Amino acid sequence: MPLLKDEAFVIAATDWRETSRIIRCFAREHGKIGLVAKGARGIKSQMGSTFESFSRIRFIVYAKPGADLFTLKEAETAEYYRALRNDLMRFAAASFFFEILDKGMAAHERNEALFNLTADFLQGMNTGKWSIETAPSYFLRLIAALGFAPHHLSEEFPASAQLRSLVSGENLLERWTLPLVREFFSLLRPFLEYHFEIGFKSADFLNQQFI
Repeated sequence: MPLLKDEAFVIAATDWRETSRIIRCFAREHGKIGLVAKGARGIKSQMGSTFESFSRIRFIVYAKPGADLFTLKEAETAEYYRALRNDLMRFAAASFFFEILDKGMAAHERNEALFNLTADFLQGMNTGKWSIETAPSYFLRLIAALGFAPHHLSEEFPASAQLRSLVSGENLLERWTLPLVREFFSLLRPFLEYHFEIGFKSADFLNQQFI
């Protein structure tokens, strides 16, 4: 059976059977895919922390043609992004970003521009200089890459028009004050839920950080 090598960001991991895990991730070359990590929950396994959400991993899988899931041969952590795990605002922002990424992407669609955007977003959050005021521009680029840019959508839903008005000229970074960022995220959730037709639970967690 041929082998494939790639790198990915971990979206989420769920327990499977007695000792294994299924890893949902966003890979550079293969898009959103599922990996089976056999024995990852075993006592002797060294892969436990490798599959934490947001981690960047390198892996080799057995490539069975037509398979929905790939079985891992080996995996290692390339970047853990420790700073965002020690700060609730950073963690909440990353959670919302990844939930949008997960729900907005179709499986197996390669998107290197979106992969690089995700890398830039996480790397920025991993520095001491990061602040939530830098986040809206990344979220706008994310939803634009997924085909949901506010500027291109109709005004049939109020949040679309409000969000469009708010982000006009958003490239001026100094315009993003904390009150505007709070307003941006309060509008982004209903905007996404209307157009995606699905809920976004992590938005609650992020909005709680502004209280």
